[in-house]
Amino acid sequence: MKLTDLAAAADTTPRTIRYYIAQGLLPPPAGAGPTANYTDEHLRCLALIRQLQAAHLPLAEIRSRIEAGGGPAPPVVAAPSAGDSALDYLNAVLPNLNSPIQSPRAAPPAPPLPAAQQRRSTWERHCFGADVELHIRRPLSREDARRVDALLDEARRLFVKESP
Repeated sequence: MKLTDLAAAADTTPRTIRYYIAQGLLPPPAGAGPTANYTDEHLRCLALIRQLQAAHLPLAEIRSRIEAGGGPAPPVVAAPSAGDSALDYLNAVLPNLNSPIQSPRAAPPAPPLPAAQQRRSTWERHCFGADVELHIRRPLSREDARRVDALLDEARRLFVKESP
């Protein structure tokens, strides 16, 4: 079948199919250009991708499952009911985790900011690498400012790239 026929049968767009091929989620068609031909296997693979997306799996996980032969598709988890928490839903959708996701409520709450700091504060952003940032809200007390300065000095020391 042609690309437009496959897109109509899979209820998607030709652009999405081309994207999936480029990302390695779908095999390329037989032929190229106007003679490109898609098979029922492409349609089955698109259905599997849609099912895995409905289970809220990222494309990288979908790709690994397809590369492993598709594997058994995980059950599609229904949207949480009114009595379920978001953590219950995540733990159901992500069953492969070694331990369930814990509620951040277990951590003690941060102390409230002084009234002056609530009214007027600014954020500083310190980058230490492509994936590491530290954000600091100013103003700080003198003691906290000294601690933050020491933290920034140590972070700079740790993330300095060594010259060859």
